[in-house]
Amino acid sequence: MAMLKFNRLSLFPTYDGYCPYDNGGTRPTCWHATHSSAPDSYVQSHKATRTRGLQTGRHLTCGQVIHRGPTQPCPKFIPAYVDPTCHQTHRYQGGNGGNQLIAEGPEMLDCLNLIEIALVLNAMGCIQSLSCKPKVFRESISVLEIKSSIDSRPTSIDESSNVVLRYRTPHFRATAQILVPPIPGKEIWRVGWIQGCNHMEFYNYYGDLGKSSWELPDLEQGKIPAISDSDGVNYPWYGNTTETCTVTGPTKCDTKFLVSMNDNFYPSVTWAVPVNEGNAPRLTGIYRDQSFTTWLVAINMASGEHIILQTIKWRMKLEITVNPSLPLGQRAKLKEPFTQEQPQVLSKNEPIPPSALVKPNANDAQVLMWRPNNRQAVVVIAPRHQRIKADKTH
Repeated sequence: MAMLKFNRLSLFPTYDGYCPYDNGGTRPTCWHATHSSAPDSYVQSHKATRTRGLQTGRHLTCGQVIHRGPTQPCPKFIPAYVDPTCHQTHRYQGGNGGNQLIAEGPEMLDCLNLIEIALVLNAMGCIQSLSCKPKVFRESISVLEIKSSIDSRPTSIDESSNVVLRYRTPHFRATAQILVPPIPGKEIWRVGWIQGCNHMEFYNYYGDLGKSSWELPDLEQGKIPAISDSDGVNYPWYGNTTETCTVTGPTKCDTKFLVSMNDNFYPSVTWAVPVNEGNAPRLTGIYRDQSFTTWLVAINMASGEHIILQTIKWRMKLEITVNPSLPLGQRAKLKEPFTQEQPQVLSKNEPIPPSALVKPNANDAQVLMWRPNNRQAVVVIAPRHQRIKADKTH
């Protein structure tokens, strides 16, 4: 039987002498190949009778090893030297006489040692296959298209209640089309939106009496760079309907899908001071300025590995003046800006702070304070959840 050799300049085995699988070993050296994306017509039909079916730059299916004599059709495939679940793509070149294949591309070097070990063990009859999971899988999850905007309409004001003023801001919207390559193993990947709040100023003014404010103490004190804006159930995701999509392996084909999200403010602000100061309307103004970072992320649900696919920055700012002496329905007036700045899709992704991935979310961590002009501040509504420790990464 011909002796198996391994050349470090070539990532494929060659045989010394005649091919043991072709016509009783009477034919010259065969072609051998491993990595590629799809077989060419030669592989599909087995009808080519000369090496023209394996020209430079052709591709073969990963895990298939072609052998054939130069003058007769290939009788069969011989066992693969790498795991056939590997989906990397590599080019090869044919050497003189069809006895050498040379790989192109740095990713092949990652599997060099694994293939060499597999070849030795395979020749000894000790191994059937070797897993060669491509490191480029994480880089192969593609964002085919991404759209992000804030509606151009202004904030609307609702004075229908004699207890509270309501306002509704335009929506921030983000949509992405994702392509996930075939998943070779029994892995589960979830792709979707994660959002963190980086800054919040939210003041309701009551003339010379004072102001109320919604506050995020850890964020304001610089203990954390961002706080989760999850829905409070599906951490760390912003939501779990249109906001995420789960792909369960193994899959044989590419998986294409859309993930989308939207966000806006729709609060209620009391006309009266939010402590025991009577029920008379005292509200004179509202000021709000919040900034967010929104990440498009793929997470391996077993290992926790996450891949940041895209980063978006956006901001919502508004100011409303109120004359409490006017009749209900005529008190509030929106000031500039009437339209919001459009979001920025960053060309370079930003990392996600750990505090944006875990409890508490902004709604559970915020506290409503009453800050009178002539007395100590009072907690009106305590946070539902407080952080145990600061984010050490900040």
